[in-house]
Amino acid sequence: MTVLDVIVAFLTGRTAALEAILASPGLPVIPLQIVALAGLSESIGQSAILFANRVTPRRFLISLFVSALIYVGGFFMWVFSIAVVAGVLFQRTGMLSAVAGAVSLSYVPLLFGFLTFLPYLGSPIIKGLYLWAFLAQVAELRFALGLNHAQAVLCSMGGALFILLIRATVGRPVIWLENRVRDWVAGKRLELDLKTLLDPARYQRRSDDHDRDRRL
Repeated sequence: MTVLDVIVAFLTGRTAALEAILASPGLPVIPLQIVALAGLSESIGQSAILFANRVTPRRFLISLFVSALIYVGGFFMWVFSIAVVAGVLFQRTGMLSAVAGAVSLSYVPLLFGFLTFLPYLGSPIIKGLYLWAFLAQVAELRFALGLNHAQAVLCSMGGALFILLIRATVGRPVIWLENRVRDWVAGKRLELDLKTLLDPARYQRRSDDHDRDRRL
């Protein structure tokens, strides 16, 4: 069983996708491969930020790779938070691998994250992909943990709230570190607001500063 087999099974609507990923001797390799590919795809879709910041080609490629690794770290947080909620609310304990398999399949829609690079369509596309991912996560959690629909929704939303709580408290240093790593890899402090980056006045000021430096 390969990662491609699992992705195809998911996209073609075969319920064997989760069974295959849980039964695969490659677990947890296949879930990590799915998440890493999804992270790379989303990074490519958001690479306009790197282009606009004028990141060099070498640092551009390294930034994509690092973003994918950070994305995988977020996957582990998702799995942990949902496992905690499922254990506390519904006594589904000792099922970390099942949760990992279910959550990883919900990342398959995000393999199309590179489409967010499209002008004007990028924002609605990524919103649609995240909605698809949420619905997939609920469906896979129902199957993996033996939950009903309402319980699976509570697990997914409870996991999201748990992550938000962590990020707003003890996770703040981690967020700071992530941003500093991205800046370090890019070789500069990244401006994340495209409107600011593409402001003609900004480029005029930069040009004026450059001319002044040359005269000096």
